[in-house]
Amino acid sequence: MLTPLPESHEIRTERKADLKLNQEGALEGTLTVSYYGMEAQTLRIDERHEDDTSKKRLLEDMVKETVPVGIDVELTSQPDWKSSSDSMTIVYKLKVPGWIAGAGKRALMPVGLFSAPEKNVFENSGRVFPVYFHYPYQKIDDISVELPLGWKLGTLAKPVSQDAKALVYEMKTEERNGSLHVTRVIRSEPDVGSKRELPNIANVLSTNPNRR
Repeated sequence: MLTPLPESHEIRTERKADLKLNQEGALEGTLTVSYYGMEAQTLRIDERHEDDTSKKRLLEDMVKETVPVGIDVELTSQPDWKSSSDSMTIVYKLKVPGWIAGAGKRALMPVGLFSAPEKNVFENSGRVFPVYFHYPYQKIDDISVELPLGWKLGTLAKPVSQDAKALVYEMKTEERNGSLHVTRVIRSEPDVGSKRELPNIANVLSTNPNRR
């Protein structure tokens, strides 16, 4: 029996970060992560026999694995592990030391705060077999950064939209009331990417995380 695949918006991870940048270049604030569909169901099933301490460690480690630098992260409250809902929302306190890099009187801020899983993927271009995606999915980042007193935004990163058929990447930065707002979306619709599509897929994953 064949069952239809869900659409990507039904299996998604949303990360919403409300952060402040301090004079030392560290980001600090609240991170809310929401899992939907199979993402939430798989997490509940995998952790059903674990105690609260193990679950807390896992959730904090999951955040650490997504940020390409060392961070301090603390789970503020356990999610509802026993719910039958198709969603799960988790709230953290987050601190990212040294996120910006100084360049004279200017500072450069990478936009890929949660880009670590996208790095060093498909580095070998000589792949023999097709690329298999287990199911469609979306990963959506919504990041707001309040600047220190006296700081102003300079040049914003240009919008990016790359479509590799098997994988789509979109990124947009904008100023909102003096704060920086970054939106990043990675979307996968099909379950298989051919060998011919590999260079495009690899380009989407390897070139975008460090755009500033």
